Amino acid sequence: MAQIAGMLGSLATTNEPAFLLVLHWGAGSISAVVDNVPLALGMTYVLRDIAASPAAPALAIMVWSLALGLNMGGSMSPVGASANVVSYAYLEKHHGKVGWGTWIKAAVPPTVVAMLIASTLVVVKGLIGWY
Repeated sequence: MAQIAGMLGSLATTNEPAFLLVLHWGAGSISAVVDNVPLALGMTYVLRDIAASPAAPALAIMVWSLALGLNMGGSMSPVGASANVVSYAYLEKHHGKVGWGTWIKAAVPPTVVAMLIASTLVVVKGLIGWY
C-alpha cells in the first residue's frame, strides 16, 4: 500500500485532475473484479498516506473520487459488489443461466457512462474547490 501511495502521491502533487481521474478509474476498474468493500478499506490507507503530504489535494475531493469509482465500478461484473453476487445467484436460480458475458454486455456500457459523468464532475469540483 505504501508503494501505491508513493506512486499516486507524486501524481497528486504534480497534476491534481489526472490524479483524481486515475484514482476514480483505477479504483473503478479494480472494483469490477475485486469486491469493493475490502478494496475501499485498503485504499483508505493509501489516501491517508497521500493526504499526509502538504501538497496533496484536499482529502474530501480524494474521498469523493475514490468512493464514486469504487461504487460505480463494482457494477461492471457479477462479483464487483455484494449485491451483484446476490442478484446473479437469484437470476441463475429463477431465470436460467445468465453467464458473465450477458452480465458484462448489459452492465458495462451504462457503468462507463455513469463513471464518465462522475469523473467529469469530480474534476470540475476539484478545480473549483467545491468540497
